[in-house]
Amino acid sequence: MEEKKEIKKKEIKSKEPLLAVMFSSAFIGLGQVYVGRWKRAIVLLLVYILYTIGVVTFILHPSVKMEFYSWVGIIYIGYTIFVLLDAYLCAKKFNLKHQVKPSVSWVRRIILSVAIISFLAIINVQILVSKCIYNYMVEPLVVPAVHMDPTLVEGDHVFIDKMIYHRSEPQRGDVVVFIDPKNLKKHYIKRIVGLPQEIVKIREGKLIVNERVISTPTIFKSLQYTNKGTYGQADKKVKVANSAYFLLGDNSEESYDSRIFGSIPKEYIVGKIYKVYYPHNRAGMVE
Repeated sequence: MEEKKEIKKKEIKSKEPLLAVMFSSAFIGLGQVYVGRWKRAIVLLLVYILYTIGVVTFILHPSVKMEFYSWVGIIYIGYTIFVLLDAYLCAKKFNLKHQVKPSVSWVRRIILSVAIISFLAIINVQILVSKCIYNYMVEPLVVPAVHMDPTLVEGDHVFIDKMIYHRSEPQRGDVVVFIDPKNLKKHYIKRIVGLPQEIVKIREGKLIVNERVISTPTIFKSLQYTNKGTYGQADKKVKVANSAYFLLGDNSEESYDSRIFGSIPKEYIVGKIYKVYYPHNRAGMVE
């Protein structure tokens, strides 16, 4: 009987704690799987997934004050440290339970080296994912000029939702970022005032669309537009092209907008500005 127990003990291989840490660094819970703690790994991964979903929901549908954003990173770092420490302790407890000692042989050194390389590769993947989010989903931007004052002032830090117009059509009142069709390196921030096929004109400071004064969204009640440019002369009727939008700045005196360059095709609209996140005294939804 004693011999059988000794043979069984030898069959149980020790778990390298550092390797468990590296596995969990590469993927949440993988270190726990390495030491046979499947249920623990699943719980840790589910918590991480739910947290990520919560963060994305928070960004796209903001409803709390901006100072809570700093807690997002703090919680993520704290949780990551917890998972790595847990993986290390799980490996140590495994070895203690089975009375085996980790032996760092040349084979394990190779495994650890591969784990480190894999970890670095995962970091690069995470950077790539971040770039994808930046390029295709949500992008921060600093307002460069006063053309949208007082809604957006120079120096405001804002978020652009780049996905919104893939699932819905632009609406009147949306504040958008678009590319200058004549200079693709230039971006402008304006408000959509005219939709495709509508007839737009400016009379006595008011925006008139299809012979009706626009008062909704309510922001239009407080805006005054000046007459200037080829498409912004007093009572000049401008028909918005199909799949295009008429865009004006809230600071009409200073704004370079559709009164000068005409309608902008939808494909040049980058996304909708939906939130100011800095400075904190101006943080909130953009109307």
